[in-house]
Amino acid sequence: ACSPPPADAAEPAAVAVRRLAAEEILRRYADLVRVGRMTVCGREIVWDTSGASSQQFDNFCNAFAAALAAAPHTCCASDAALHRSAHLICKALSINYVLSDVMGFLRLKLKARASDMYTVRAGGGGDCALRPEYGVDVHPGPLLRADMSWRSPGNVVSYDVATAKMRVRGTLSHVETWLPLAPHHGFWPEYGVRFEQRRSKATRLVSKISCVSAARRGRGRAPLQALKPQAPLDLQTAEAGPQAGPRSEFAAPDSESDVSSSEGSGEDASLLHRASGGRTRAAPPRAGAALGSARGARPDRG
Repeated sequence: ACSPPPADAAEPAAVAVRRLAAEEILRRYADLVRVGRMTVCGREIVWDTSGASSQQFDNFCNAFAAALAAAPHTCCASDAALHRSAHLICKALSINYVLSDVMGFLRLKLKARASDMYTVRAGGGGDCALRPEYGVDVHPGPLLRADMSWRSPGNVVSYDVATAKMRVRGTLSHVETWLPLAPHHGFWPEYGVRFEQRRSKATRLVSKISCVSAARRGRGRAPLQALKPQAPLDLQTAEAGPQAGPRSEFAAPDSESDVSSSEGSGEDASLLHRASGGRTRAAPPRAGAALGSARGARPDRG
């Protein structure tokens, strides 16, 4: 059993930093705050999403910090560290920080035309299967494994801007990253992305009558492919100074990662569509430091 953390002598400064970070989250990275539920260490936590956005954010931070405080590897962390972690998780799982780069990764992988708009269906019409599910697990270090998962197949679609014709491109099922409970300034996370490209009708037909189909089914799910965002995870209003360093460069994904996926249908709502460059292969985490070089990522839950 560990003793409770000492009182923070600089509490007024910590409160000011927390307020500035909250303002930045609410401006750009509040996707998770509005959801009202997620899993932490396998248990669902919920928070009230009624009222002002600042109150929603406070409700989320309190629920998340309480869940981390009950976890074995983070029970000794200070309240300030737990709340800062809540802020960083919001940014790490947001559209503006990483999911826009995921769409750029998919555009490169699918050789998208400049005239096509790519998007992930976002659960229009009350279809909860199209909405991402958020989760965080705590590991020794302490390290946090944060992820988003989608249950609906065929959720990545493209639209021809000239004809408005929709085309199902594949399934984005999982995005995850690892970060320390208290990452250093300039921490640059690496993400694992699981995407299964939809095969052509001819390929699907051949696979049904060929022994190749059995081999493909035995291969299982698509491997995680690594993606590095275009900026570190810092909350600029709460951290001192900009982070120096080059913008990351990415290699195109390997074609062997393209595997079969299911088709899907349903009402469409635009979740994200910003484009950027391609990505490298996935990498495992190392405790207390930025993620290492690419050799493969830890499997996702379930």
